[in-house]
This record gives sequence, C-alpha cells and structure tokens, in this order.
Amino acid sequence: MKKIGFIAEKGGAGKTTQTYNFGAYLAKQGKKVLLIDLDHQLSLSREVFGIREDDYSSHNLFHDQPVKVYQVKENMDLIPASLLLEGLEKEMALSDIPMPALVLNYWFDDHGSEIDAEQYDYILFDTHPDFGIINRNVVVAADAVISPLEPNIFGWAAKARIQARVDGLLNHLINPSTRKPFIDSPLYFINNKVEHNTRESQDLMERTKDDEQVIATIPNKQLFKATIRENKPIVALQEDPKIFNANRQFFQKLNSAYASMKQKIDELK
Repeated sequence: MKKIGFIAEKGGAGKTTQTYNFGAYLAKQGKKVLLIDLDHQLSLSREVFGIREDDYSSHNLFHDQPVKVYQVKENMDLIPASLLLEGLEKEMALSDIPMPALVLNYWFDDHGSEIDAEQYDYILFDTHPDFGIINRNVVVAADAVISPLEPNIFGWAAKARIQARVDGLLNHLINPSTRKPFIDSPLYFINNKVEHNTRESQDLMERTKDDEQVIATIPNKQLFKATIRENKPIVALQEDPKIFNANRQFFQKLNSAYASMKQKIDELK
C-alpha cells in the first residue's frame, strides 16, 4: 500500500482534479484505491460524488474516531470530508497533543484495520490549499507528496515555498537517538495545465526539464472540467471512440504522464 498526498498552496492549481483522475487511472488498471477528502470545501466529496457525511467523515481521523467508507466507483472508495475540518486548526491548537503533525499517522496505526486499509494498493489524500495542520499531517503520513505546478509566475514561486515548508516540517521531527528526521516523505511535482503554445508553459517546461522532482507533465484540456462536472474521469471519457479520436494526442500524453507518476510511486520502498 502506498499513501500519496496531493497538496498545493493556492486554489486553482488542479489538485482535486488530478487526485480524482489519477486515482481513476489506477483503479482502471485493477488497483484498489481509497480517496480521502481532507478539504472542508468538499470539492471531491460533494461536487464530484454528491456525498455529504457529517458523523463519520475524515474529520474523525483527527479525533481517534471511526469513519465511513463509501464505494464510489469500481475499485475506488472514498472517505468524504466535512465542513468541520475548517475549524480543525483551532481545535488542535487548543488541545494538549504533544506532536499534532503525527495524529493522522496514529489513526492509521490504531484504526487502519477497521477500514481494512491493507486492501488498498493506493490511498490518495486530497487537501485544502494551504500548509496548515491537516497538510502537515498528510506530509508525515504519506509515502510521498505530489504538488501541481501551474505555468505562471505564482506556480513557479510556490515550488520553492512548498519545498521549504516540507523540509522545515520534516527537519523538526527529529529522532532523538539518531538526531536525524525520522520521516522521509519525498516531495514531487507535476507540471499541470501545460499548453504547448504559451510562453508561460514553455518557461515552466524549460525551468523544470532537468529537475528530478518533476515527475510528469499534464496537458491543459477543457475535458478535465467535464470529469468534475459529470463525475466521469478521463479514463472513462477516452473509452468513447468519438472523444478519443478527437483528442488522441492529449490522451496519449496524459496516459504517459500518469504512467510516469505510477512508476515513481511504485519505486518507493
């Protein structure tokens, strides 16, 4: 089982869209996938799947309580988010938890068997765009973190900021016996919403062409909006011969990008 966190500092980077579509890509290959929505805006839970869960939502992952798992597609399950997540930062600041960034990790240790977590090949976390307590927990609990880069000046600047924040968090969690960080979650990036004929996209591609942390390039396409609006992922859209033939090059590039992401994740020990 591999746990992958999708994080971003600002909204609109395509984080939820890529969490959903990459998860569907893995599920289409026969892999068992669990999506965990940790965004209080409920984009994945409510907007995509039409699910609202108040009592057994992902909010409970931070309160040592059980959650409810919904089957949303073949080979794909979901733990939905709750509006209660918005107040989690204040809740945990007022608590006496000694290491609040480890709470999510502890939940899987203590409750993972309740949802049979080991049945899943991949667990994907969708998060709110910030670097608050939830995202810090995701960084610690995940085997790897993926952050989308937008082809603009703000997207490129976010890369350095996210790297600094992840490094700062992990360096703070020191094993006293070795005096080294005891969590080593690699941080990867994907170039997202890339268009071959714009200066911004060309600049992003040039900046990242030799960057080993950038593991895939996702082309921009209006079809992504349909995946969210209609709850029909890219892997389902390309099964329509008319849609596939009209967008053959896009699908080939996207499948190659997702294959690269999967390979990088599968190489993790």
